[in-house]
Amino acid sequence: MILQRPALVLNASYEPINIVSARRAITLVMKGAALVEELSAYSIRTARLNIPIPSVVRLLVYRRMPRLNRAVSRKSIMLRDRHTCQYCQRPFAGKALTLDHVTPR
Repeated sequence: MILQRPALVLNASYEPINIVSARRAITLVMKGAALVEELSAYSIRTARLNIPIPSVVRLLVYRRMPRLNRAVSRKSIMLRDRHTCQYCQRPFAGKALTLDHVTPR
């Protein structure tokens, strides 16, 4: 169960990439692909080794992450604003609001 604990993976520029299991984090460190930034209070004990479980690891090589370009739609804007008028702060039904009642970004 200790190997299923979550560990945060950071890019070489300290950007968060993903949350992986402690087993995967230890594998990245042992392969030399990552460095341990922070340790947890847990460790794995073998006959000869005491391996501390990392909670945050940082990759040594920068990994380019694709940016998600989301399409702007009426539905996504209403979900973002929680079907609330941005002028009077009252909630409305989805069809009662128009796009004139949103905060531009």
